This record gives sequence, C-alpha cells and structure tokens, in this order.
Amino acid sequence: MEVSECSSLQGTSARMSSPRARKVSNLLAGDDTIPCSTSGVEGDHQLLRRFEATLDLRPSAFYLKRRAMLLSWLLELQGELGFGSTTVHSCVLMMDRFASSVNVPESLLQLLLAACLYIAVKIEDEERPMSLATLSDLTSDTFSPTMISQMESKVLSALGWKLAPATTARFLDIFLEGYEKMWATGCAEEADFLFMRDRLGKLADLCILDPHLLQFRPSLLAATLLYMGHSRIVCPNGPWSSALVTLTGYIEQDLAVCYSSLQRLWMKSTILTPQGRIDTKSMDTGVSPRTPLEAAEALDSCSESGDDTNTWY
Repeated sequence: MEVSECSSLQGTSARMSSPRARKVSNLLAGDDTIPCSTSGVEGDHQLLRRFEATLDLRPSAFYLKRRAMLLSWLLELQGELGFGSTTVHSCVLMMDRFASSVNVPESLLQLLLAACLYIAVKIEDEERPMSLATLSDLTSDTFSPTMISQMESKVLSALGWKLAPATTARFLDIFLEGYEKMWATGCAEEADFLFMRDRLGKLADLCILDPHLLQFRPSLLAATLLYMGHSRIVCPNGPWSSALVTLTGYIEQDLAVCYSSLQRLWMKSTILTPQGRIDTKSMDTGVSPRTPLEAAEALDSCSESGDDTNTWY
C-alpha cells in the first residue's frame, strides 16, 4: 500500500466539523440496512447494536502482535493532549476495523493510528481540536500533515464513512445512563453508584488493551461490566432484573462466558473506595454473584458446540 495512492481529502473537515452534535444515525450515513424509529438513548442503543452486528473484526496476527505498541503510544498521547477515553475507544475500533480489511505494513502503522486519532477527535472530542500539524509533530515529523490527511481519506473510504462509535465505552455510557434512572429507587448510597461508574469506566479502558477480548462484542462487554458493578458494588448479590435485561438486551446467561474473562481484570485491579480505603469487596470471592458462575458452567456445553451468538468470530 502506497500512501501516495490515497485520494485527496477535500471537504472532509467541513463534513465532520461538529460531529459531537450529530446523531448516531448520521454516523451510519449511507447504511439503509439499519432502520430505527426510536429516538434518544434507546434509539442510539438500537442503532449501535445493529451496526455492531455488521462488523467483522478479524485483524491479522501481524497487526495483533503490534497492537499493544500502538496502544501504548496512543495512551501516551492521551496523557499529553488530554483527550477523553471515548476518543481512545473510537480510535482503536477504527484501527481494528481497518486492519481487518487492509494489510498495513509495519512502517505505516503509526500513520494509521495518527489518522484514526484525527478522525476520533472530531467525533468524540470536538472541544479539543487537533491539527494535522500537531499530529505530524507528535510523530517526530516522520509523517507529514499531507500524509496523515491522505491516510485519513483511505480509512474513511475503507470504512464506508460508517463511523458510529459502537465501542465498549459508548455502550457503557448508555447503560449507566439508564441504570442511573432506575437507581433512584434502588438499594445503594449515591457514593456507591458514583464509585461504580468510575470503576467500570477504568475497567472498560483496560478492556481495549486485551486482544483476547476482541472475541466479545462491545455491547456484551459493557453489559457484563454493568452486571459486575451492580452485583458487587451497588446491590451485592442483587438479581439481574427484567428491567436490566430490557436496558442491555442481554439475559444473565448471555453474560457468563464474558464474565469469566472480565473477572480476571476485576480481581487484578485495586481501586480506592470513595472513603479512601482499598476496595476489598472486589478481592473477596465471597461477594461474587452465584448466578453467573452457575450460568458459566451451564454454558460450557454451548461453548464447546461452537455457539458464537455473542462473539465476533
């Protein structure tokens, strides 16, 4: 792949000048296979779920081996420039999607990240505009602004301009917004809910670092994170109610396999409680809900049969 073969990007900045205000449906422009008549958060959830189901993430082994290096640089840029975690998630999803359809030479991987970050900032972080010149400087002038612009054009073309942020972070935001409305009549103190939101956000960020979690759809990861927060922090051992099934679109058994994978992240993370104490609840296996563990055992045979309902591949 030669960068010089990429078409110019005239009009791109104008077309994406204020994407934060654009609806999810606008970021699915041109895809008439994903109808949705519901507006608001519920409508966004439906659109993202349907778009998510069309994605086929199969990055090459070559790319996956170098993915950690790319994400390390991306997180360094986040620390330096201060863009949000939703921008990181959108950038990573675009990279993974592009790498699933195009074989990117190692010499151009940093250029790919720069182009995806440039697009993601326009979508998620318009209050922190980023210039092509700034990105070029951050690559130590390895790639010129023109080269980044050309790669941006190639990425947008390869993705069909379908840029809906069907990420774990976006689904988690949607679920937490709905959960907060239900929480008003729940069983927890406000500090517990705020602590859960903070903790789940950090765990969602950790999810993108683990390539093994690519096997799970982002909505499933987000629903499982909500399950863990609900049953471990807000309502210990509380049931996964019909309202939560409606909110997330997943019954308890759907979460079992993903729960087993995310439990390792939960157990390894150590975060302070709102009172400044070590969160010992997360380290106490006695607090683990019974049902998902039982469901995981029940689904062993299902996993062996190759059921991939909630996986990418």
